[in-house]
Amino acid sequence: QGIEAYNRRDYRMAGEIFDDVWTKSKRDGKKEDFAAMFNSALCSEKAGQLLIAAECYAYLSRNLHRMSREEKVIYEASAVFAASCYRDRNMPEKAIDVLTEARYGQPESMTILIELINIYLAQEAWQSAIPIASAALDIDPLNIQIVQALAAALDNAGMTEKSREMYMRCLTMNPNSFWAFYNLGSSFFNEGVNLANKANDLWKPRMTAYENSRQ
Repeated sequence: QGIEAYNRRDYRMAGEIFDDVWTKSKRDGKKEDFAAMFNSALCSEKAGQLLIAAECYAYLSRNLHRMSREEKVIYEASAVFAASCYRDRNMPEKAIDVLTEARYGQPESMTILIELINIYLAQEAWQSAIPIASAALDIDPLNIQIVQALAAALDNAGMTEKSREMYMRCLTMNPNSFWAFYNLGSSFFNEGVNLANKANDLWKPRMTAYENSRQ
């Protein structure tokens, strides 16, 4: 019946039917029908009921630790879907909470880690992005997008030397990376400007003879 309603594009009704199927499976003490919950979330999203969809997706992501390995692979994206719904409603904190909880069940999910990184970078939450990007890089050390994200977060957090290491790592992976060359060059240029300003501050115009002798 849920599929029939979906095919009629009666997404609200289809969502309610799938939700009833999930509720019955939980009430009867049988194996919880996560597929029905996912379908209910999908239908609610297509019906424009974003908050209901987000809560359904979030429920799945919170329960990844209870799922089989195969189910985790299928439903780990629920955390990203929930986060997307919350972000569409301008609720980034809820998105972060869902993704953070999902990591408990799937700590090495690149899908979840990358979504967290993107949210933190968009919020300019550099200090929060750094450990997440570092964790992702430990899992996938050849992912240049993660290297770039970590370099940007480190640079903006004022961790200049470490950011330069990441820029150099980018260039090792892609010697023609304009992005890495530009940002690495900017880092050294800005340092040079700061040093020049400090030097200028040491020289004071109209110094007295005594001040001049003290330089």
